[in-house]
Amino acid sequence: MRKVGKEVSEEIIAKFNSEIIPSFKDELSSILRLDQRGVRQFPSAANSLLGRAIAQLLLMSDKTSIEEVNEIDPDLSLSVILLTITSLNGVLPLDYPFIIVAVECLEDKQWRFIVLVRNKIPGMHDNLNAYLLPILCVKKFEDLYAKDFNINNVRYESRPDDLPDIFKN
Repeated sequence: MRKVGKEVSEEIIAKFNSEIIPSFKDELSSILRLDQRGVRQFPSAANSLLGRAIAQLLLMSDKTSIEEVNEIDPDLSLSVILLTITSLNGVLPLDYPFIIVAVECLEDKQWRFIVLVRNKIPGMHDNLNAYLLPILCVKKFEDLYAKDFNINNVRYESRPDDLPDIFKN
């Protein structure tokens, strides 16, 4: 019997977590060691790794676009990106100056990711743990490019015990 929907999605996420995430974490760890904790290279390295996560998802799902991937399961691409973000943030020292943030656009229900300086995020240092996923909510993505952009609405997700096994260490 052919697998569909959530079964395929769970299989892809499990494979991604076991085969792709470890190499991404190793690569980021190497960058952090080589470049005085990677401060200069971190933003471009994070963007590159997250872009490669999307490319790997397309390969694993045998699809050519995120829209096609989401036909398998509407949450699949978002799950892979959020898993990648939490895993990469988990490599960072707790006092590291940057963090990867998921951005949820409330107006068009889309998601993006950005690298931010930790001390610009309210409560960031009060909520440090190895698998932190800060989620920044904006009305529209253009809000991110405003000169007087202030962050005042952030949710923090981590990996509590009640999440599926894929999100646990």
